Amino acid sequence: MTAHRQTRWTDQHWLALFCVVSTLVTGIVIGGRPRELALGLGAVTVLAGLAALCVDGFFALIVGVAAVGGALLLFHHEGVWGPQNFYLILVTSGLMALMSWLAGQLGASLRQQARARVNQDKDQPVRPVAGSLGMLDGASAYGLLQEEITRARHTRQPLTVLKLQVRPRDTGADAATRHRLSRAVARLVESQVRPSDIPFATAEDQLGVILPDTGAPAAWDIAGAVIDAAARASYADGTDQGRRVVADSAALHASLEELGAGTDADSLLSVITPDTAGPPGHRTD
Repeated sequence: MTAHRQTRWTDQHWLALFCVVSTLVTGIVIGGRPRELALGLGAVTVLAGLAALCVDGFFALIVGVAAVGGALLLFHHEGVWGPQNFYLILVTSGLMALMSWLAGQLGASLRQQARARVNQDKDQPVRPVAGSLGMLDGASAYGLLQEEITRARHTRQPLTVLKLQVRPRDTGADAATRHRLSRAVARLVESQVRPSDIPFATAEDQLGVILPDTGAPAAWDIAGAVIDAAARASYADGTDQGRRVVADSAALHASLEELGAGTDADSLLSVITPDTAGPPGHRTD
């Protein structure tokens, strides 16, 4: 099971929107022309858009220039020429060139994203941590966090990483007990986060959540919900005592790392240490 993702507005969405709008406006402009001219210009527009999607940058402009040349030939062939049609020809040509450039930018962005995902799948396969419902391990979270950092810097939206350390209250607890407790906290975290958040674990007692489009105040609300839920949630401790409340068995120490000008994925995923973690529920920025 992979991390829950939610579609968010990105630069690709803007490019696609502008590309569609420019195409629709072009269709409106040429829609009132004679049938043969309108069909010819429509075909040139569609072919130019499809061709521009397959090339990058400068070559998309060349496709746009070629489309403008084809439109001018059609205008001249159909007798829609002369000073009285100057603005019609100018607007149509400009829209075709703009649409081709936007389609080229969109195609380049989609291909770059596809290559990045292929490389990520090869180098850092996304896989859940054993014992959780879908919490990613540190390597998988690192790759997704880099994507979120890039998106946050482009869109100028906040990005915060919530980190939780699980400290069993019984210092003499064996490995099996610690594992059951950490798994209970992991599932508790997964049940409290939003669909757009990305829960992960860098170690059995080091959990975290990548919080896109979230500043520190909202992130602390999520941390508070997790800590409050721990006071009510129970788990099977594997002993004759049956089920125990999570908060009675472990202390949860929370801290936040917010994306800033000098932060990167490594600093955002830095491990909580006894020196940086406060008392249970303590807030450290």
